[in-house]
Amino acid sequence: MTQSLDTEIQFLEFNMLKSGLLLAMLSFLSVAFVAGSHAATTLPSRAIENGTKVRIVIGNAVVPAVLNDSKTSRTLIEKLPYSAKLYRGSSGFCGTISDEFPVDAKDLHSGWLNGDIVYSPGTDELAIPYKREEVSKTLYDGLVTLGAISTPLETMDAFERSITIRIELE
Repeated sequence: MTQSLDTEIQFLEFNMLKSGLLLAMLSFLSVAFVAGSHAATTLPSRAIENGTKVRIVIGNAVVPAVLNDSKTSRTLIEKLPYSAKLYRGSSGFCGTISDEFPVDAKDLHSGWLNGDIVYSPGTDELAIPYKREEVSKTLYDGLVTLGAISTPLETMDAFERSITIRIELE
């Protein structure tokens, strides 16, 4: 009977050791996952200081953003709330709008920084590109930066391929 009790105790100790190792392994993996998730967060490349705070409403989600003080941005601000239909492309979201915004020639440039909100006067497109800034200068010319989103870029990956945005004052 003692041998059976000793065997049972050894079995329980072994299972406790396995449980402890399993718990330790799960703890390590969860810490590694959280650290990996946090490390994967990519913030927009541009932060607008002293601009106009707005929110971009997409369905039930709100993406905070800041618009700069360009002539084009001031015109957009006068039209708020402003809605547009955008479609996902390889660099972010973009769509043709029905309005033409005035542009100062000094504000025109090539490319964008990830997370920018840009307007293309040549095509009357509004865009929120959040990828591929490294190649944008060689591919896109004649853009005006209106502002930038103020949330991790990965936030934009959660939205459908076709979205309707509403830009409103914060």
